[in-house]
Amino acid sequence: MRKTDLTVKYFNSGMTGAPQISNNWDDLVTMLNACLVNGFALKAIDTLTFAEGVAIATITAGHAYQPHQVVLVAGAEQPEYNRSFRVLTTTMTAFTYAVAGTPVSPATTTTSLSAKVAPLGWEKPFAGTSKAAYRSKNPQSPQNILLIDNSLKTPNYTAGWANVGIVENLSDIGTIVGAQAPYDPNNPPQNWKQVTANQWGWHKWYHARGGQ
Repeated sequence: MRKTDLTVKYFNSGMTGAPQISNNWDDLVTMLNACLVNGFALKAIDTLTFAEGVAIATITAGHAYQPHQVVLVAGAEQPEYNRSFRVLTTTMTAFTYAVAGTPVSPATTTTSLSAKVAPLGWEKPFAGTSKAAYRSKNPQSPQNILLIDNSLKTPNYTAGWANVGIVENLSDIGTIVGAQAPYDPNNPPQNWKQVTANQWGWHKWYHARGGQ
């Protein structure tokens, strides 16, 4: 994996600051917000220096990052320090990443220096209570929307799951515009409503079962 290649980002639940999924409604939306849109494990950088093509970010209280993770650095007045980078090496209190150019060292800031695990760079054009719509910002993507309904289901549903679908567009979080999948032409909203006493929709992502 080249140190400048950012096409692959990866996440796992053991990463410091990673959102944890359990048997709670909204857990899946919280996780997707972090991984797709917001990032996680935000840390203030105490000092940011540069030498021989490598930046050293020091966080004396301890950072949250691992080699090969992609982190987003922000806040420096020197733009060379700011953007997403792949972590090269780490110690308990510092991490390094490659920087192009020859920025002033140490970095200066008018606000604060920070780092966080970089999200995938998606957007969330619509949201509701425990519901969210996500879309890739990549102009080469088809721009379809991943629609998630991780809201509380009644009566007495205890397993954690979300109704999930791919939709062409939305006018708001509850109104689908255009094509969708899965799709029943005889009952278009079937994936998003209670079908029988024991079934709510039919395409789901489970993140817990029973007493988990």
